[in-house]
Amino acid sequence: MPVATGQEINERSFQRFARSLDQDQVGIRSLQLAPGAVITYVYPHEGNEQIIGHDLLAAPERLTSSRAALP
Repeated sequence: MPVATGQEINERSFQRFARSLDQDQVGIRSLQLAPGAVITYVYPHEGNEQIIGHDLLAAPERLTSSRAALP
């Protein structure tokens, strides 16, 4: 789901935003922000560090679904 905040995003603001979403929703395992289709921020950060830097368009088996999720 594309999200527009109207403000500059950094690690702290992303974590705060993601935490607020997590409190209101059941079943969220993780949230990622991927400007340019590269995962830059992930919540929760702990335990998900390995996904940072992953290019969503680089894996051929995920290319169709990744493109469909992009605005």
